[in-house]
Amino acid sequence: MKEEFQIKVEPIKWLAIALFIWSIIFLLSFIASKIENTGLYIFSIWLFSLVVGVAQHHLAFLGHDGSHGLVTKNKQINNLLTNLFVCVPLLVHLGNYKKFHDDHHIYVGSKDDTELPLKEFTREKYVSPQKTSALLLNCVKDLFLGGILEIKFFIVFMTKGKVFEAFGSAAIWWFIVGSFLYLSGILVEFLLIWFIGLFTMFWASFRLRIYFEHYGLDMLSKNKGDRVTHRMEYAKSLGWFRLLAMYWGQFHWEHHHNPGVPIYQLAEYRSFLIKQKIGPEIITITNPIKFLDSINEEGSIVRT
Repeated sequence: MKEEFQIKVEPIKWLAIALFIWSIIFLLSFIASKIENTGLYIFSIWLFSLVVGVAQHHLAFLGHDGSHGLVTKNKQINNLLTNLFVCVPLLVHLGNYKKFHDDHHIYVGSKDDTELPLKEFTREKYVSPQKTSALLLNCVKDLFLGGILEIKFFIVFMTKGKVFEAFGSAAIWWFIVGSFLYLSGILVEFLLIWFIGLFTMFWASFRLRIYFEHYGLDMLSKNKGDRVTHRMEYAKSLGWFRLLAMYWGQFHWEHHHNPGVPIYQLAEYRSFLIKQKIGPEIITITNPIKFLDSINEEGSIVRT
């Protein structure tokens, strides 16, 4: 009898990760508020916004699971928790994102892939091959609001036809949470590090992850089967790199193979597939720059 992988949707585990991430964001806001009248204030806001941008990237993965109904098997509670902890504060409409992402899975590798219009908007940042230095420069520019137009395009794309519902929910969320933050004396610091992080570090780490997941692969090829995303792992020596939410990203092939597996089970699912001898060889990345160099040396057609 063929062995089957046992998927376990565990709401407590998802919620624990979400609460841990949010506790970091609130803690940093509190610390910044306590040094408001010192020379370290501006520096702390900048530094904490970078950390919060990474935290937002991790939250996005939780929201991604929510779009697949992997927070809890109860659809209403699944959507409520996903909106409350991720989508609403990130100004994304869950229903629109779910439709967008479901279609991405259905049509991945075809001209109807829903990710292609987003990349077409800034085509020059996603074409391949191009110098690795140019790819990394795109991420550096993001740290200085270089991706602001893409973020605007993404938010508009994700709220299309649902503007009142999306921003209405956001207004309610921000009023309630903002009131709590105001009474706690950390509202200004929270707003600063949240939105600076969102428009800088979040997008920089988001873009970097996309490069390692898909860059250089021919999305429109019908001959590559599962090869629409790299199957890789990041060496443990790249601890700083994995913290950018790259840890979850290294299982992107497994996610495309079975979108029904929660992020906290993807490592286990990979082990299962290896045991079953399923999937292409796993590339171990010890030097991220050399990995991108190797893709550019091989070359490929434009993906966007």
